[in-house]
This record gives sequence, structure tokens and C-alpha cells, in this order.
Amino acid sequence: LLAILMILGVVSMGVTSCSGGAKSDEEKAAEMLKGLDDALGEAVEDLEKETAPPPPPPAPEGWETQDAGNFTIAYPADWEMDAENTDTEFAVFSALEDGGDMFQENVNVVSEVLPPREVTLEEYSEASRGQLEDAFENFDLKEEKEMTDAYGEYRYIVYYANYMGMDLAWKQQFRIKDGKAYVLTYSATQDKFEDYLETADEIFATFYIK
Repeated sequence: LLAILMILGVVSMGVTSCSGGAKSDEEKAAEMLKGLDDALGEAVEDLEKETAPPPPPPAPEGWETQDAGNFTIAYPADWEMDAENTDTEFAVFSALEDGGDMFQENVNVVSEVLPPREVTLEEYSEASRGQLEDAFENFDLKEEKEMTDAYGEYRYIVYYANYMGMDLAWKQQFRIKDGKAYVLTYSATQDKFEDYLETADEIFATFYIK
């Protein structure tokens, strides 16, 4: 862009200094200026497209979308939204399969404002994992990975532990944006974890920070 502006400046100076020349030269200079102006406009449009944030990810057909203020997220229409839970900013539960189903698979989102000093994604996820290791004596880390998508970097962990007499499994995703950390959590019993993992991943994929 600076190169184009420099060219425009040089041409403008040339047109001014040649004001006494033939009309055809003035017309040629005007056409050149218009062409350069059009090129500059196209360059600015291309730059705006490159720097514009990506749009929210599309939700699967038939899903509900929840606007939670700082973010949006979608979930299957047959999952139950928990609007009364004040510990999370978003929580949905799967339907109980039968009378013997004692645990509802669920996905929730929480966030927190980070300290003024810059906290990296790696630092935050490792600190969170450390807290989990302290909370569960039988904490068993199954997977940990850092990935990148259209919305930036994120990390996730998968772990098993016994909680309140139940063998549970979790998948958590961590993201940081504008000094705020977001944690998405999928919870299930260990024997049902894989059955609902695809749906949980689809819910995670619709998460969008505004």
C-alpha cells in the first residue's frame, strides 16, 4: 500500500508540473490516476478481508444455539439446558437412557479473567491440570494435545478419575482470548464416554468467542 501511495504522490506531482502541457497528456494522467486509485481500493478491500475475524461456525441442522454474552455455542435439541446452574455460564445434559441411568452426560462452559500479566495457553492448561491432579488422588491423564483451528490455538486434555463413587471421564478444552480463559468440559461415565464423545466434540466445534 505504501508503494501505491508513493506512486500516486509522484504521479500527482507530475500532473501539477505539466499543467501547461497538451490536453491529451492531462487525460492520460487522469486515467492513470483513476487506475491507481482503483488498484488502491482493491488492495484495501483485500487487506480488510484478510484481517477480518472468521464468522461463527455453523451449527448442525436442528440444533439450538445459546448466546451467553461473550460467546455462542450450539447443542442438540434433545439435550436439556440447565439455566439455573450458577456455577457455569452454559450447561446442557443428555437425556437419561432409562430408569437405571444414574448419570447424565453433559457439556459446560466456564470462564475467568486472567491476571494483568500475560498468561500463555500452555501455562493456563498446565496449571488447570495440576489442580485436577491435586483434586483427584486417582487422576489418570489419557491424552493432552495442542491444536489450531480458524479461531486460534487451543489445548485439550482427556482424563479419568473416580468421583463420588463413580468412574467418570472428562474432556476439557482451553482457550484464551482478550485476557480471558474459557474452559469447555465434557463429562461422562467411563463406560459411556466414547458413546457421546462425537456429539460432545460437535458441541465444542460450535463454540465461538465474540
